[in-house]
Amino acid sequence: MARNIMIVDGSVPRRRVIASMIMANLSDAEVTEAKNAYEAWELLQRAQFNLILFFWEPSAEAWLNFFLRLKKHPTSNRAGAILLTTDTGFPYVKEALRAGVADTLTIPCGKLELTNAVNRVCNPVAFHQSPRHSLPGTTALLQQGSRSYHARVINVSLGGLLCEFDYIEDFSVTTPATINITFQHQEKQLTANGLYSIPIRFYVLDNNANYSPNRVRIAYRFAKLPMAVQDLFEQLFQFATEQERLLLR
Repeated sequence: MARNIMIVDGSVPRRRVIASMIMANLSDAEVTEAKNAYEAWELLQRAQFNLILFFWEPSAEAWLNFFLRLKKHPTSNRAGAILLTTDTGFPYVKEALRAGVADTLTIPCGKLELTNAVNRVCNPVAFHQSPRHSLPGTTALLQQGSRSYHARVINVSLGGLLCEFDYIEDFSVTTPATINITFQHQEKQLTANGLYSIPIRFYVLDNNANYSPNRVRIAYRFAKLPMAVQDLFEQLFQFATEQERLLLR
């Protein structure tokens, strides 16, 4: 699962330089650009971001209002923020930190300083170790081109899933798949469709008499989760966690 990073700066050349530095040094980063707080807020309504890097606008009030709205937003309030500044001694730096900005970075800066700041606020290890959940009755339909394969989901997280099925010869273990997931939740079926996913591990559980694969498991990483799907996952995971706590009391 990629770390979705937004760069907000009125200077197009500066945005492009920062974006290039991030893309050149962080293999899991996906970068989006915005020119001001208004455009950044519009983007946050359409997609989920893990980190926002921004250069303070001439109007301090615009940024303060932006972060107050961000903290109240039901999903975007989890995004970390880094203030880009030419001088950490400016008065607005303290205002930004009070408003919820996680870190500051003085620019110009080197690639190492930039990537270290990104990793501090959006830690790659913690980000890619999403808690896994085993939800009874969950199934997946794996689609590779015109071919479809039905699978049982062993566990799922915000980062990906592990599923199991009877191996079919035309299935490709190296080809990405579009996955539709069906959850059984309180006597209802809930679906998450069209999740483009990359295979990362493949296991053979059982072989046929000729030693070809019979029953297999394959782990996928989600390339990107739409905001609506992430919200659904988090609701299901929260319910599962609460049920586990009740049973383990």
